[in-house]
Amino acid sequence: MERNVNVWLLNRKRNVLLKRIAVTRKTGEGLFKSQLNPFVHEPTWSGKIKEGECPLEAVIRMCEEKLGIIFAKSFPFDSLQFFSQKKNKEGEEEHNFWGTISSRQKEEIGLHTGAFPELVVLDRKDFGKVKTTEDPTAEPEKEIVLFPGPYEALKELFSRQEREDSRSIFLLRALRISAVFVGAFSSFFCCHQKRVAFRAFFSGWLVP
Repeated sequence: MERNVNVWLLNRKRNVLLKRIAVTRKTGEGLFKSQLNPFVHEPTWSGKIKEGECPLEAVIRMCEEKLGIIFAKSFPFDSLQFFSQKKNKEGEEEHNFWGTISSRQKEEIGLHTGAFPELVVLDRKDFGKVKTTEDPTAEPEKEIVLFPGPYEALKELFSRQEREDSRSIFLLRALRISAVFVGAFSSFFCCHQKRVAFRAFFSGWLVP
């Protein structure tokens, strides 16, 4: 059974970076060869797991091949998080990882321009517009189109991010409400203490 790795990198705005497949790629002999599925988008980087390799070893190797040695040397692979392992429709096992990327790190990416001419930033809010290669209405030249396996993985990743955002918002609101109650209680306690001290002072002053 063949195994693949997919790595999805998100920027600070939680948008994902995708690669766009070129129409042709340059071979080792300097010739140009037509590629299957031109214009289709892929994860930030992906590839096959070789026999004897673990998924993380494949991630590092494919990063060097797809995004360049300079980027691979500076990228913190231990920060990647595993989030999904599923079989695609071809029966291949896909291991999905996600991580974050800064603007500086993005500048270090050296795309294999002969095969992948550009990186595309997909806003999470626009995921509903993404189509798969199985959609007969899909137009890869004009819109973002993914293979079915990566499409489902990205859908799961965005769903997880939304759940995490919802939990963060809930916790933030809870903390704000708690702060309001603590502030109100502190004010009440402080005023109460002042009233007690005020009464004690005047009681002592009025007693002969």
